Amino acid sequence: MAYMKDSAGRRLDSYKVAGTDSVAARWAPRKMRAKLAPMAVPPTFGSGTTNGGSAANTALSGSTLISYTDAKLKYVGGLMEASPSNPSWYGQVRPVTGTSRRTISVCFGFDGQTFEWRTNGSGTFYKIWVNGVPATADWVTLPADGLDHLMTVNLGSRGTWDIRIETFNVYFGGVRVLPTDRIVPPVPTCPLRLHIVGDSITDGQTYTGGVTKYTPGYPYRLGEHLQIEDIWNRARGGTGFLTANSFRSRLADDVIPYAPDVLLIPCSLNDTNTTPAVGAIASEIQAIYAQVKAALPNCLLVGAGVLHYGNTNGNIDAVNAEAKTTWNNLGAPFIDLAPFNNGTGNADAPAGNGSADFNRSGDGVHASYPAGYDYTAFRLASGLAPILAAAN
Repeated sequence: MAYMKDSAGRRLDSYKVAGTDSVAARWAPRKMRAKLAPMAVPPTFGSGTTNGGSAANTALSGSTLISYTDAKLKYVGGLMEASPSNPSWYGQVRPVTGTSRRTISVCFGFDGQTFEWRTNGSGTFYKIWVNGVPATADWVTLPADGLDHLMTVNLGSRGTWDIRIETFNVYFGGVRVLPTDRIVPPVPTCPLRLHIVGDSITDGQTYTGGVTKYTPGYPYRLGEHLQIEDIWNRARGGTGFLTANSFRSRLADDVIPYAPDVLLIPCSLNDTNTTPAVGAIASEIQAIYAQVKAALPNCLLVGAGVLHYGNTNGNIDAVNAEAKTTWNNLGAPFIDLAPFNNGTGNADAPAGNGSADFNRSGDGVHASYPAGYDYTAFRLASGLAPILAAAN
């Protein structure tokens, strides 16, 4: 497979600040923080006409389209590849094995007032950060027509801005700027790369009003709490330690080539449908630990309990207990999330007896969005922060 490279020959998926210091030393200046409030005066957003590849349809007369392959545009949270359908127009994020949903952030410096970014999505999401602050409290939904759009961002005045566009399941076709303006490399991100291997809860599946939907889930919010921008969502629905498409089977393609500094692996709800054989979870965790450490000896592996939104039961307790013992025996940290939610209700049918009324989606299995996923992010961040602070 051919990968796009920058002018120095580096693969575009490798934008992270190299460092030989410990995880703790590199993360220490960044303490866990609460959810940031959006900008008091956010930029204005707008979408141009379709057929964004045509200069006639831009709102910036005389502007130039900076290709998504330009080395000044940096990507965190995934690998950007050429789109098979529009290789000269669009990039797309390489998905994890067997799924098409994708998350990635586009980072660049901008000297000017207004730019357009070219995209193609169908009712999918993006959020823009300006100088490290979110422009909006919520995600912005792209037009649902699946067509080529130029999305206008007017920052209100001319200045030099650090821009990050967080995306979920969209194509990215570059940035259009006026001849008076400049695109330059961004301010380097936190020098840690965090991968999360998980199931549909990490992938962002939710259920409301009888309809299953896919959302950005909790990884971006986890990164916001920990001030780590380079978070890779390596989740796939229906997977677990013991499923046919197991966590371990995806390591070689989805994790190891991209050299995470930290690998977080929550237990899967899919492994709790029946009571696993004693030792089965332990065997998989031991094999994962050995495989990752053999390839990436400096990677910090962290286990976590089941992100359970269904009612707690003996199967969940058994998986959590075996996983915790195994990770601890390996000398690896474990985030114990029990108890996770209480109550018997969900967001579609509240029962008035617990937090599940807000955090559990209508299928009784997945997290609600955004409340449940915000809660998940906070629980994981509060457990992971002291681990990062103490890591070698």
